[in-house]
Amino acid sequence: MTITTRMATVTDEGWLFQLHEDAHKELVEAAYGPWIVVQQQEFFRPLVDDHDVFILEQDGSAVGAVYLGIRDEDTWLEL
Repeated sequence: MTITTRMATVTDEGWLFQLHEDAHKELVEAAYGPWIVVQQQEFFRPLVDDHDVFILEQDGSAVGAVYLGIRDEDTWLEL
């Protein structure tokens, strides 16, 4: 098993949003009610726009993502 990373591109956004839904939908619905796609896309957009997003691949297939926040000399794991 080989895990590699690469920077996400615009072509990854559909897959990234599906991953976002798969990871968060159950929790969002339990805490706030129905999953509203348009609302979730509004929450998702800044994650992609404001962070360095890396796709994790296992043997060439996307299996996860890492969102890093970078400001000045600070870097943090956002998601």
